[in-house]
Amino acid sequence: MKDIGKLKHKIANIMREFQQNSGTAVAAAETTSSFNAAEFLFVSTHLAKQLPHLQIARMIANFSTPWPRQSYQHVQDVSQSYSRGASYALGSFSGLLLFLLGSFVGCPDSVQDALIHMAAAAAVGYTVLLHTQL
Repeated sequence: MKDIGKLKHKIANIMREFQQNSGTAVAAAETTSSFNAAEFLFVSTHLAKQLPHLQIARMIANFSTPWPRQSYQHVQDVSQSYSRGASYALGSFSGLLLFLLGSFVGCPDSVQDALIHMAAAAAVGYTVLLHTQL
């Protein structure tokens, strides 16, 4: 909840600052020749240029940043959480499951119905058997 309150306060300050400037910062931002990453990374900036008559478009056009907030060039070492045996087992199991599912889908409808009815009857039967043993 604290984060939402901080965000609300920050947005209110941005709107108040924009209203005080009443769009003069947009003209100043357009005349500067510094790099603006928002022009390349944010769709909202392109929409703001196409719809300049909207107030929100003027606010979006006022935003300028030389770099994105998050760097995507970080490297994280995952070798400690990787298990070769589990990876081989999971890969083999998923390959087998996909093969069986593909074979099932390729069967005629009558065979599919029969297999589904057998599986449902077995599931209900074992459930009843389990409940009677309790």
